[in-house]
Amino acid sequence: MSNAAVYRLALFSSDDSKGLVSALTGMISIAVMGFGGSLIAAIGGGSRLEYFAIWAAFGGLMCLPMVYRLLQTTTSDVASPQ
Repeated sequence: MSNAAVYRLALFSSDDSKGLVSALTGMISIAVMGFGGSLIAAIGGGSRLEYFAIWAAFGGLMCLPMVYRLLQTTTSDVASPQ
């Protein structure tokens, strides 16, 4: 998911103050990106740009089943109009 979609989802689904939710979402996003970049560099993605691109694409593809399951469960919970 893009950062804009994550922010909207977090802001509209929380009853806490919007500044708190935005700050927490930003900190989590930066931590995940930092950890992912460090992990890619540690496994050899920092030596060549092609390796970095391959590992980044692999990480993105690994997220697809989770996003698919998330979208599949949320659409089946929607009530049908009668």
